[in-house]
Amino acid sequence: MSEETMRILKMLEEGKINAEEAEKLIAAVSGKNGRTGFVVPPRPPKVSKEFMVKMETMPDQIGKAVSAAFGAFGASKGKKIFPEIEDFRIEIVNGDLEVVPGKGELTMDGLTWPFRSEMRGKTLHTNAVNSDVVLELPKNIEGSISLVSADFSANGIDNTLKIETVSGDIDLTDCSGNWKIKSVSGDIEAENISGIFGINARSGDVRLSISGEGEFDIDTFSGDIEIEVPKEFELILKTNSRKGDVEVPKTIPVGETGGEKRGKIVIGAKTVKGDIDIVEKETENN
Repeated sequence: MSEETMRILKMLEEGKINAEEAEKLIAAVSGKNGRTGFVVPPRPPKVSKEFMVKMETMPDQIGKAVSAAFGAFGASKGKKIFPEIEDFRIEIVNGDLEVVPGKGELTMDGLTWPFRSEMRGKTLHTNAVNSDVVLELPKNIEGSISLVSADFSANGIDNTLKIETVSGDIDLTDCSGNWKIKSVSGDIEAENISGIFGINARSGDVRLSISGEGEFDIDTFSGDIEIEVPKEFELILKTNSRKGDVEVPKTIPVGETGGEKRGKIVIGAKTVKGDIDIVEKETENN
């Protein structure tokens, strides 16, 4: 898919153009007088003037449109190995992406792959549609991930990653490193995490269970925020909800230092309409 087509899809996603205008623009940049095989479905009936309704129905249009564009490329099966990769960029429309620790080379495996991959220097660029992809990621590789109508999961990953999703859930387990996550609609859940996490969510809920020291910056518009924190760490906490409730139990020692503290956890939690709930993480000794 060309960069021009991706820009048009981005404009459609942001509501700057409608489906009919997107199809005409794609036809124009392709130079095929409209016979592109790329069909943008009509916009569904408008049920509300609220911005979030518009945003949450948009990913389905984008997913179907891009699926039509990629359909002629065919499918490939089997594991692909990409040697000498320093970082990667992957875009998936409709499907799932699972990231697991890898050794040696970066590999991708999927059941059906209408995909394109190319090397630009030491960076791997991959576009895939209607694909369930498993990515085996060595620790020394950084990456950027863009998903539309696709779920993301990761287990045991300690890397530097940037993730942007439109209509998809994110599920992390036993992860650390440096993460930047931006979600338009979809829930984010992370279990036993540590490191640096910057999370921006438009409408989905965010639930974090922190197991080690780190910095955690969470910002939502309408989604709730729930964070489990262990008592054995020094906790620096700043919360702000303009229209929601904030609950921090007195049993959680905010700002307490010294003693048996194992490290420092810094949390900034901010939301416009959602609630913020800070809870004590249960341990085997509790």
